[in-house]
Amino acid sequence: MLPSVFYHSAGGAAKAGTRDGHDCCTPLVFKGYRVPQSSGGRIPPMCWTVAFYGAVVFIQLPIIWFIWSFWDKANNIGWRYTDDDSRDTYVDVAKTMITASGIAVALVASIALSSEHRPTNHLVALSAKVATVLLIGCVCVSLVCILALARGHEQARSRSIDKLHAEGHQGRIERNEGALNNFELRLILLSGGAALSCFFTGFLFLGRIVFHF
Repeated sequence: MLPSVFYHSAGGAAKAGTRDGHDCCTPLVFKGYRVPQSSGGRIPPMCWTVAFYGAVVFIQLPIIWFIWSFWDKANNIGWRYTDDDSRDTYVDVAKTMITASGIAVALVASIALSSEHRPTNHLVALSAKVATVLLIGCVCVSLVCILALARGHEQARSRSIDKLHAEGHQGRIERNEGALNNFELRLILLSGGAALSCFFTGFLFLGRIVFHF
């Protein structure tokens, strides 16, 4: 037996003269359960939320693969050498993330402190807070990565020079490369991977804000 169906107008009274004798613009009620009204073909907000967090998870996959490829090649092929040019290149990347994150955090902070532009939507406010925390974390972890790159490079070069001295080379040795050990490589890769993750995830949350203004 089918459940009883009540179809009401906006004012609560039954309306006749519509399709099948019912009002097509009001929701159905199945014994106290109200069927959601059609959104006119629009995608429900929950679907956008699921898609957004799916993108947040998906963006971590290439970062993990990128960092793992360094570790894998360092252990299986021996590609763990660093020189002045490679160090400077990665340091420039970290500096770029610091600059971009700092600018974004400053803009979000200025809007948050302005009473007339302060967001009233809870989702916008939450996204702004999460983005700010992630981008600040990106700045801090990027600084750790720069220090790890600089110090790791110095120690790798010093070990390379000491090895040449031990092999009998005399005098001053000019050498700008060396092999990183496991600890140095782990510290660089972990801090670099965390910085990349915070950077991209933070900007994803900033981009989310645009769709809710």
